[in-house]
Amino acid sequence: MLAEAAKLRSKNMYPALVVDLNCGLRDKELRELQWRQIDLVHKKQLTVGKSKTDAGTGRVIPLNTTVMIALEAHAAWYIRRFGECKPEWYVFPAGKGQPNDPTRPRYFVKDSVDEGARQRESRRAVARQPAHVGDRIGRVGRGR
Repeated sequence: MLAEAAKLRSKNMYPALVVDLNCGLRDKELRELQWRQIDLVHKKQLTVGKSKTDAGTGRVIPLNTTVMIALEAHAAWYIRRFGECKPEWYVFPAGKGQPNDPTRPRYFVKDSVDEGARQRESRRAVARQPAHVGDRIGRVGRGR
């Protein structure tokens, strides 16, 4: 899926898919992600903006190497395309084919109604991931 997204004409799809698969954002959180919410230099994290729930708003998500590489490449393309990455601009800007309006968020077309269920499961998998690592994280406090 990632390989196919990388071949697409739209420069939004590959980095959006990488962020989606690795960060567990809701659809609206991904679409409305702005550059001010991403720290690629110091903390290497993103902060979720307005979310569906109060608990989701403002949550901090660390960025793994895969996401960092994709977003750094996307930022470089973005600067070539728009001249800069203004904090209030959307990371995945609007436009048919090629993005052309960084002041409006991109609306990704869903392949099916099941996409929402896939995204919810993706978020759950990201949330469960540390417990599946198999290291001491899952054994803390059990006396093992």
